[in-house]
Amino acid sequence: MSTAFFWDEKQKKFICERRAWNGDFKGRGQYLFVFNSVQDFIELMNVERTRLVFDEYGLIWTVDLLRYDILNKGFVVFCFEYWSNEE
Repeated sequence: MSTAFFWDEKQKKFICERRAWNGDFKGRGQYLFVFNSVQDFIELMNVERTRLVFDEYGLIWTVDLLRYDILNKGFVVFCFEYWSNEE
């Protein structure tokens, strides 16, 4: 199971993708977060925590919730051009 996250509602600026890793369906699973670059990760960590981001299903998240999952339940991987921002 994976979910992509974007900076805008129209899903044109990719942030990262979250992939389930070692999940037990009780909220204790871990996630693998894939970023296109280190700069994308740094941008997410430095932006205001109340800023809204959107997942690929149109659900609204705050940056704070996404950071919580990354820092407490996740592994971070950088893969150059993993997700293309081109239309």
